Amino acid sequence: GIDSIDWLKPVRPGDRLSVRRTTRRARPSRSRSGIGVVEMRFELMKQNREVVMRQQGAVFFGRRPNGETQR
Repeated sequence: GIDSIDWLKPVRPGDRLSVRRTTRRARPSRSRSGIGVVEMRFELMKQNREVVMRQQGAVFFGRRPNGETQR
């Protein structure tokens, strides 16, 4: 889900856009053992690296059994 979204600057036709994602926190779900919650922040930037939009929210993912890690 989306907790917040802020449009900081206008975006115009012809702008070249890129996105940066930052993982803020990852934790097991308190109510469902097979699910993890990952909190993320997304920043949308113009060609000059100026941030034009910020979004924060959480996504649910399935977890590996017994805390196994992929190698």
